[in-house]
Amino acid sequence: MIALSRNVLLIPVAGFCLLAGCGDGGAEGGADRQAAASDPAAEAAALDQGPRAGAVLKVDPARAERGAALFDARSCTDCHTLGEADLAPNLLSVFDKRTLPWLRRQIRDPEWMAAHDSVTQALVEEFGLEMVDMGVTAEEAEDILHHLKRAADAAAP
Repeated sequence: MIALSRNVLLIPVAGFCLLAGCGDGGAEGGADRQAAASDPAAEAAALDQGPRAGAVLKVDPARAERGAALFDARSCTDCHTLGEADLAPNLLSVFDKRTLPWLRRQIRDPEWMAAHDSVTQALVEEFGLEMVDMGVTAEEAEDILHHLKRAADAAAP
């Protein structure tokens, strides 16, 4: 009788585990995530799908201040000059061209982006150098984005 009770309890638990593992918010969404995970180029392309960063990022002044300090401290200014595109892309116009997920990944993992993202590869070709991984954390990347967005907003006509 005890063995029967144990089996009766295990069946619903096993069923729940199967359902929880299979739940993906819809068959298409799960298939897209699985394809992107197995194909880095598809994962990179998916980062730039959706609204442009300028349409969704609202500047937090405190974050922008921290971001300005980080932009200097992390030596971003060695390559990036805001409003110009001499050694590296003009970061003031990037908010109209890229999404926030793309920008976040570019700041945090530029080597992965150079290896898998066609936009980044074109930029490397255009400027002749790859962005260096500066070990920026997610929090720091967000602060830097607020700084850059504030600068872009100030430069807008």
